[in-house]
Amino acid sequence: MAGIKDYSTTASNNTSVGGVSIAEGMLPSNINNAFRAIAADIREFYNDSQWVIYGDGDGAHTFAYVSGTAFTVAGANVTAFYHAGRRVKAVGSSTGTIFGTIASSSFSTNTTVNVTWDSGSLQNESLVIYVGALSKTNNSIPTGIITSTNLSGLLVDNSSHSGSTPGDTTVFTTAASDSRYFRQDSSETISSGDTWSSNDNRIATTAAIDARVIDLVDDVGGFVPIANETSFPNANPDVNNAAGTIVSITSLSSDLTSNSSGVITIANGTVGNSTVTLNGCGNAVTFATGFGLLVETTNTLNTYTFVRLVPKATEVTTVATNATAVTNVSNNISAINTANSNSTNINTVATNIGNVNNVGNNIGAVTNVSSNLTGINAFNERYRVASSDPSSSLDAGDLVFNTSSNELKFYSGSSWNAIASQDINVKVTGSDTSSGVLNDKILVSGGLTKTVTNSGSNEKLTLSAQAAEVYGFITTDTDSDGIKDTLQVVTTNGGQDNISSTVYNSFTDVIYGASGMTWSITNDGNLRVTI
Repeated sequence: MAGIKDYSTTASNNTSVGGVSIAEGMLPSNINNAFRAIAADIREFYNDSQWVIYGDGDGAHTFAYVSGTAFTVAGANVTAFYHAGRRVKAVGSSTGTIFGTIASSSFSTNTTVNVTWDSGSLQNESLVIYVGALSKTNNSIPTGIITSTNLSGLLVDNSSHSGSTPGDTTVFTTAASDSRYFRQDSSETISSGDTWSSNDNRIATTAAIDARVIDLVDDVGGFVPIANETSFPNANPDVNNAAGTIVSITSLSSDLTSNSSGVITIANGTVGNSTVTLNGCGNAVTFATGFGLLVETTNTLNTYTFVRLVPKATEVTTVATNATAVTNVSNNISAINTANSNSTNINTVATNIGNVNNVGNNIGAVTNVSSNLTGINAFNERYRVASSDPSSSLDAGDLVFNTSSNELKFYSGSSWNAIASQDINVKVTGSDTSSGVLNDKILVSGGLTKTVTNSGSNEKLTLSAQAAEVYGFITTDTDSDGIKDTLQVVTTNGGQDNISSTVYNSFTDVIYGASGMTWSITNDGNLRVTI
């Protein structure tokens, strides 16, 4: 459709308006039609006055498709008008109406204009291109309304927004706004249906929060408290008659012990006296009376899966009251583990606490041992007890008791030698100057006499033996009247005969005397000895 865009800047070239001839010699009837066409052209421009079809700036012109982001203006250099930053609008039957910003323009035979479109792209067809009424350069905005100085103080860009104080005299650029404030997009918002992301740089919508809560509740399932292990409901407490609902046993009324497969069977476990089965309880584990249990429903009626043990509230409170002590235990857990690993030794000490106390009561002696540990260790190295003679770590003077030969041996430096049994000779030397030592301290009997010479200086002792005899008396009752009336005397016959210990022990009495003594009983019953 023709319009102002087709008017020439040369008046004489405007010979037609809206198809109505206004050339020299036109029909008078064309005047009113021409005015009507001009009025229509003006109204058309007014209706969208912010957009101008400039073309080549003079009369009819041609726009041509180059690419989805470029077009040409034929035969004219209009790069100054189609400058970078100016807004444009393109209209076409397939293109539709799209808006964009000129990125660049150049001239060679035709003016080529490159555009960054807000959305969409040019199609290869007949196009009409509009430009924004306001130019980016040499615009018509009055000085002082918007100036470079005003804009520099008014706008807060991305590089300076963090240090900017909010006020009524500044405006954020879009980049600064995106950096400083929340944006409702997928990078900062979790909407309903999005995968939940647990972090501190995203905000969930209320719909997303509702969905998250529902998901968590669905994961947890329901919650059904019961008094004890025989109060399970007859029907599956899960709303879907399946797994997922937690049943809380408040307090066990009796001990429950699992079998080797981790299963607990509770006879009369339901209120209707049906059997209840608890799986996954651990092998041979006992849950004590008074504790609680959490179990989860399964798809099988009256069959549950163990979740966890619930402690007694009073005991939890006790632990909390002794939190400091618990912390101390935690801080010393390594030492506790060490003690546990040595529990056998500790029990041994406890069993022998009397000996330990004895050590404590004799700590002085222990200290002495410690002070002389070098000597003790030396003795331990020197003296050994073994079934055979040692062959290593040998030093002259080492001792060993050989348990195989029952001998005490010493090491000479080259071999082991037995320490033989020896008689001990007691000697009195001439250095003894005490008078009467031998005479006073050595006694003789049984027919021996002693003679001491050089009393007090190199004393000598002489023993002289007399003829001596042992006389053993045996009395017997020969007529069984209760009176021992017979005397038997046994002698050594002047030392020629031996008397056995058996015979000696049978003697009623024994006398040691000179040889040749004879013994008899007188008629009056007296014992008579004749020398």
